Amino acid sequence: MSPEATNQPQGGVGVWIAGAQQGNEEAKNQLYAEFHEHVEKQIPRNIPEAAFEEITQESWLRILKGIGKFDLNRDFPGSVAVSFMAWINTIVSRVVASYSRKVNNSKLVAFGMSPEGEATSLLDTQESTELPAPDALAEREKIERVRQAVSNLSDEERRLVTAYYWKDRTQSDIAQELGLDQGTIGRRLAKVEQSLRKALE
Repeated sequence: MSPEATNQPQGGVGVWIAGAQQGNEEAKNQLYAEFHEHVEKQIPRNIPEAAFEEITQESWLRILKGIGKFDLNRDFPGSVAVSFMAWINTIVSRVVASYSRKVNNSKLVAFGMSPEGEATSLLDTQESTELPAPDALAEREKIERVRQAVSNLSDEERRLVTAYYWKDRTQSDIAQELGLDQGTIGRRLAKVEQSLRKALE
């Protein structure tokens, strides 16, 4: 919690939240000023600067858009401010997770995999005459290596890739569905990425 929040009267944050839920712009501005630093602290430091700003903005858009879901009438285990920050943390973590999946999606596309788990190529959508002969040959060789790597994946590995990278499922959700622990899912996904990376070496 920010120093300002600890000095704020208990009713202050609750009043701002109630005002924001009614569309009061001043109340929204008060919440932003009070909790902006807290939101930023929930974003991993290794996130690139441009993405950091994007995640911050997206988090606040979701916070203010969904603030009506924050129930001021329930019993709070601590102060309203502490409970509000916990609610904020959940939103920010989801935005960060979404960003991470987008990054991973880009990696797999670079590896030549489609959402269906099939190997793709620039040559699948363009005539080979659009590439100089040596480049076209290199592209065909690369996609052949990727296709071979994809064919070596088990059906379960393909389902994991599709569920995690393109269907926006979390590792936790997949693990629960398969009756496995999250660590196992993470290791299997890393193994798939490693095998595809080797195919392009």
